[in-house]
Amino acid sequence: VPVLGQLGSEARKVCPSSDPCIIEQVELRAMKLQEMHQLAGIVKAACINDGWEHPRTGKQLLPGQVDMYAVVHNYIGPVTATDGIRLIGLSEGPYRKGQVVTQDDTRAMGIVRIDSGGVDVDVEVRRGIFWPQKPVFIDSVVAGVPEQVEVLASLSYKELLGHGPQTPLWYCTHWWGEPVLDFVACISEHAEGRALSSSTASYWICGYANRQNTIQVDIGMNDISASSFYKAMHLAVGILLVVDAQAQVFSRIWCDFELYVNLTDSGMALDIVTVPDVGTGQGALLFSGNMLPHETLSDQRRRERNFPLPIFIAGMRVQLQDGKSSVAIDKERILAFFVGQGAGQQLDRANRRLRSLFAKALFPRALALGILEDCDSSSPGTMSLPEILRVDDARSELSLSFAQMGEVNVASMHALAKSFAQSLQELQLSFTGCQNLDDAGVQVLARGLPKGLHGLQLDLLGCRSITDAAIEQLSLALPAQLTKLTLHCDNCTGITLAGLSLLSKNLPQSIQDFHGTFYGTPIDDAFHSVSSLRTAASGHDSTTQPWLSWTAVMT
Repeated sequence: VPVLGQLGSEARKVCPSSDPCIIEQVELRAMKLQEMHQLAGIVKAACINDGWEHPRTGKQLLPGQVDMYAVVHNYIGPVTATDGIRLIGLSEGPYRKGQVVTQDDTRAMGIVRIDSGGVDVDVEVRRGIFWPQKPVFIDSVVAGVPEQVEVLASLSYKELLGHGPQTPLWYCTHWWGEPVLDFVACISEHAEGRALSSSTASYWICGYANRQNTIQVDIGMNDISASSFYKAMHLAVGILLVVDAQAQVFSRIWCDFELYVNLTDSGMALDIVTVPDVGTGQGALLFSGNMLPHETLSDQRRRERNFPLPIFIAGMRVQLQDGKSSVAIDKERILAFFVGQGAGQQLDRANRRLRSLFAKALFPRALALGILEDCDSSSPGTMSLPEILRVDDARSELSLSFAQMGEVNVASMHALAKSFAQSLQELQLSFTGCQNLDDAGVQVLARGLPKGLHGLQLDLLGCRSITDAAIEQLSLALPAQLTKLTLHCDNCTGITLAGLSLLSKNLPQSIQDFHGTFYGTPIDDAFHSVSSLRTAASGHDSTTQPWLSWTAVMT
């Protein structure tokens, strides 16, 4: 790559050495995880020794301070202008090879490549990206304002690596102000959580996919649905939202646009990752809307319990249409896209969906902290998790784990029952080891079940305060459209054959798929069909049980 001579000595040592590979379809310029690790190595090796600076402040940087703006300015911008640039329309020369060319407004710097006696000057870029209509200095003397900047050969960073086209598995939404080392730590944590190897994990990242020296060509802003961003999103299985410590990502209109596309596409996954200790490149935390491969609900709750509370709060305050842009026309076009999509209803639904995603993940933790109904201390009385979940009318599935939580009782069951959106079709709840969950709590939960529910799984393992009365109340409240029911009641010693008989008797006719485990109870058996349940219950006359008057007392 001819441009390598432009860089500092450390960057030259670790810079890609393969021949570039032109990839015309921008959406196929995804980065592999191993390529991102290589970039992290470049940042660590070159930042200090080559004196990297921030393009906005001119401040000298440490590796942990290098963000996307800085890596483009100090490395990607210069190295991907492989044949240099031509500044057109400067003051009349002569200009001599080796003279230093600078542009104060952009902090760009380069060297005159060949002698010139005219108004056009060929420049080997050493730092930054030169812009037209901004003054240029040559050897600190004003040389005029270029009418045009011609990039003689422009590549994206992905093309420079020479590894060929790569379809994105995941699409990254992020704020450019986040440290690159933190970003690499985030996608590494995500790949591990999703059981992806460094050679198979691929991420579409705008800064490395778009040709930074000719950015408008790749973005294609005349039609946002034809942009590289939009095309890449629809090739990926989901979006990985990389959230900086201050949650600035939510305030950027491009990021909000990407979230909107994700939230209005029911087939697209959304994972969220952050590094709480900024600039360390370590300790990334992953939060997902659903369980990761080989995870249980309890595993998911443990993984997400340390996710920073301020990020949850910020996520539940987002209004996607309120994002900002440094380029005014970008926001205008994105808002016009929202309008063209039937923005009113769709946008409201997307906003509710995003808030609900955070509310679901925070719910068990908020219960433990006693802040379910009021979880934003900076604005008391304005943020109720049950209400946020209830109004998400696009949610069809909800899974929550409250395993081993002493806070699970009648009061918390009232709050949980208020959280169910009527749109829910699948509900999975784990109360494993919740010793304070009793019959009254189960009754409250049962009466709050959505009427349109099709699938229900309740894990009640080791809830020793639950008796046959809870099973009766649950069976009486099961929705009429329910087709699938799974009950795990192992070690619930208060459940007997009498409760099993009532469950069999009251089971809705719509149930086609039943699984129940009752090991460690007087039943001490498991059933994997409605018929096996009824066979076991058929020999028991539940009407002789004296405790059945409990129903009348409770109602």
